[in-house]
Amino acid sequence: MLVYVAWAIPFAFFLIRNQMTTVPPELTEAALIDGASFGRLFWQIHVPLMRAGLGAAFIFQFTAVWNDLLLGITLSRSADVQPVMAALTTLNNAYSSAGPPVILAGALIVSAPTLLLFLVFRGLFLRGITASAR
Repeated sequence: MLVYVAWAIPFAFFLIRNQMTTVPPELTEAALIDGASFGRLFWQIHVPLMRAGLGAAFIFQFTAVWNDLLLGITLSRSADVQPVMAALTTLNNAYSSAGPPVILAGALIVSAPTLLLFLVFRGLFLRGITASAR
C-alpha cells in the first residue's frame, strides 16, 4: 500500500496535472462566456482533451497494481486467494520442483495482460507521455 501512496498516486497526479496545463485558458474562457457550466466545461471540454494523459496514467496505475507482490504475499493467507504475482513466486521455492523454463513461462503469461493493454492503447499512451513532458 505504501507504494501507491509514495509513488503511484503522486506520479499519476503530476502526469495529469502536466496534461491539464496544456489546455489553453482561452478555450475555458470561451466556454464560460458561451454559458457553459463548470460540469459541462469539465466533461465536454477538459476530459476529451485530457484523454491521452488519463490513458497514460491508467496504464501506469494498472501496471503498478498488477505487479504488486508485497501486498499480495502479506495479505493472502491461502494459496486459493493469492494474486497472480504472489502465486508466481511459489514456483521458485524449496518445496517446488519447477525448473527455470516453467518459471519463465509463468512470468511471460503473467506479463501478458500489461503488454496487451499497452499494445491496445499505445497511441493514447505515447500521446499522453509526450504531452505531459512539455
